[in-house]
Amino acid sequence: MPETPIPQLSPAGKHLLAATRIVLEHPFFPENVGAAARAMRNCGLSRLVLVDGVEPDHPNARKLAVRSENLLDDAVRLDSLEAAVEGASLVIGTTRMPYPGMRLLTVREAMPLVLEHAAQGEIAWVFGNEKNGLSRESLMRCHQVVRIPCVDRGASLNLSQAVMVIAYEVMTAALAVTELAERMPLTGDRELDQLAAHLEEALERSGFFKPHQRPRREAILRRVLSRIALDADEAAVLHGVAQRLNWAVRPGEAPRSLAELGRNSPHAPQNAI
Repeated sequence: MPETPIPQLSPAGKHLLAATRIVLEHPFFPENVGAAARAMRNCGLSRLVLVDGVEPDHPNARKLAVRSENLLDDAVRLDSLEAAVEGASLVIGTTRMPYPGMRLLTVREAMPLVLEHAAQGEIAWVFGNEKNGLSRESLMRCHQVVRIPCVDRGASLNLSQAVMVIAYEVMTAALAVTELAERMPLTGDRELDQLAAHLEEALERSGFFKPHQRPRREAILRRVLSRIALDADEAAVLHGVAQRLNWAVRPGEAPRSLAELGRNSPHAPQNAI
């Protein structure tokens, strides 16, 4: 019986795999960390980040990481989710139990967005621990949230199984892609946060936020900004919109031109007027 041929990746596909990191927040069982590393290796992923929890060199983790021990050797262990996703253009959380009003995507629905951001940035997929999943605070920190559908509504996936499903979908996208979008989104999570903070400042001054609504509405705003994959010109225009809104609710302060704003924004085009 002939062997199954090894799939061939285009340069764009290789870039997508290299730009993908798997983040496990407070993993509880070392066996799941090892099994997650094994799943990643089978799908061509190599960047594993742990937020506290299990040490990657735990003997039981290594026992389950069959022929994938090098991923555990190279794993990065940090003390906060903020540090784990720093520099990522797109942060995608995973959950089985969404909070009321939280918009969820399937993994495949998220893939076009992943491909846009992978052109110039990195993608971080974030998984919570085996007992409680991701907290509300952690989910709000993500730009998008996905749920892996199950036929039985009461069913749930083991952590390493969930990593395998996501890793397989990323690999499938990598095998299919021949080129990544030339359009340049915001180059990192920090830039996206700066723009969101600028818009939120204007909205707060205008009275848009009610105290009990603010966390959810801020999360929605970040979700929208990440979904449209802004380039530098578009980001500069939205910075300008936020500046004008700030001036509108503070009429004693003269508005700055977009050109002046551009001197303070890393995203503003040089010919802004």
